[in-house]
Amino acid sequence: MTDRSHFQKSLDVLSCFYLDIKEEQEICHRADVDDQTYVKVVDSLHEWELLEDEWTGENAITERGKRVLSYYHNYSTALKVTPAPGIVIEDYY
Repeated sequence: MTDRSHFQKSLDVLSCFYLDIKEEQEICHRADVDDQTYVKVVDSLHEWELLEDEWTGENAITERGKRVLSYYHNYSTALKVTPAPGIVIEDYY
């Protein structure tokens, strides 16, 4: 596991939801997080209103979440961050 910030890990998990990856183990592998971190990250994404709260268990990304992801991925060089490898998000604007 890497030493990425909680926010960066959260955005990498959110990127997986955006790409319609639903399996927790696959998300953990792609975002390089363990099971406990995954639960904390998903809670944070709901708290930050980047994921909709749904009783169905599915994690739908909010419009705000799509804009944040787009900015994170498309301006990562300017932000001096590196999104998880292999995850590419198109510009949402």
